[in-house]
Amino acid sequence: MPIRSKRRFERHAEPLARVIKLKPDHPAVVEGRTLFPHTVRSPSRDEWVLKSGEHSSKLGSHVSKGKWRGMPIFTLSLEERATCPRSCGHWQSCYGNHMQWPTSVRWRHGPELIRSLTTELECLSLRHEYGFAVRVHNLGDFYSVGYVRQWAKWLDQFEPLHVFGYTAWARGSRIGDAVIALRDAQWERFAIRLSNSPDDEKSANTVWEHPTGPVIEQGIVCPAQTGRAGSCGSCGLCWSTARNIAFLAH
Repeated sequence: MPIRSKRRFERHAEPLARVIKLKPDHPAVVEGRTLFPHTVRSPSRDEWVLKSGEHSSKLGSHVSKGKWRGMPIFTLSLEERATCPRSCGHWQSCYGNHMQWPTSVRWRHGPELIRSLTTELECLSLRHEYGFAVRVHNLGDFYSVGYVRQWAKWLDQFEPLHVFGYTAWARGSRIGDAVIALRDAQWERFAIRLSNSPDDEKSANTVWEHPTGPVIEQGIVCPAQTGRAGSCGSCGLCWSTARNIAFLAH
């Protein structure tokens, strides 16, 4: 199945110079919120919080290779910094600093989010009985231990559900340990990598300089960033290998 994108301009490998780093005293950094508060909305019955990956050329509409082949991809965005640990290495240089367009909605976390996700995951499970993939937290992160446990419940409840993504919560933190426990128990369906944790297997590590080759000390350089794969859907490394992945800062 071809990987579709509805974006007008296709995404190409981004230079490291695109990183936007806010100053330490910037209100968004100090207050722990997005740079674009007007994009934060509460979930409602009028709009799904899960969006098709076809709107992102980096993700793609479907997985086209490997064990998840054929699965449609959906993505979930929460508010960056508001749901993230202050220890995150990208607290000032978050990818969300770029995302100011009206379509870059951040969903407010809390009970309404849980209700919306429960309904939507049930619908998707009925619609895609052979499986679907959710890229959790294109922006934002796991915001509580209870929220991590809710994903464990959804994995038990909805067999077609598969999840991939990254977390800045470190090993030894309550949320980080909860994510690791679920990841280790359900890696085949809950492929979550620790960010900037190179001593851990299955981590995702930032590279701040142009890599010297496709595999470097920090891991396999993301093929979707360097043009060796068209999208996450046509790559699949993040959920199919235990080897670490290296991402160009962007």
